[in-house]
Amino acid sequence: PAKKEFKLDAKADFSKYYMADEDVAFALHQAGIKPDYIDNGAVYFKKTNKLFKVLKRLGINPEP
Repeated sequence: PAKKEFKLDAKADFSKYYMADEDVAFALHQAGIKPDYIDNGAVYFKKTNKLFKVLKRLGINPEP
């Protein structure tokens, strides 16, 4: 199936989302975290405690 692209509104608060590259996005999705937005290959995940725990487990230190 084709990737479903859905874009953030220009007025969206980007500080509430973590932008992941393709490899990290795949690992996050495998861990059960679904992306909120996909836009031109960038994958955005809403910042949550679960997201930060999985990123830490993957050895990634996200900005707070």
